[in-house]
Amino acid sequence: MSTKRPQDSTQKLRDQIDALKEKLKKQEAAQADRQRKLDTRRKIIMGAFAIEHLSDERNRESAFTKTLLPLLSDYVTRQQDRDLLNDYFRDVKIPELPPLPAPSAANEDGPRLKSEFAK
Repeated sequence: MSTKRPQDSTQKLRDQIDALKEKLKKQEAAQADRQRKLDTRRKIIMGAFAIEHLSDERNRESAFTKTLLPLLSDYVTRQQDRDLLNDYFRDVKIPELPPLPAPSAANEDGPRLKSEFAK
């Protein structure tokens, strides 16, 4: 006759808890991955809209253009990102973003966007 020792059932429960924790961790990682993909997709759609709008010379004086360009100038804080945008702006004949002031030694490789300060 076999009798279960309390240690065996306790270990079995610990193993189940560990397995559930691992399953939860994987599920949370998959959910975070889905959210990142949706966020990327939203950014692509919004960016495509902005590019399409700016590409049409009829929109040069639109409220959207007049709002977007100063916002880009304020929020795009890495020169290499500004250069990339300015390449496009030259192609579609939109005024370029001004260069950034010389970086301080403390913030040479800072956030790309002001919003990243909050994270």
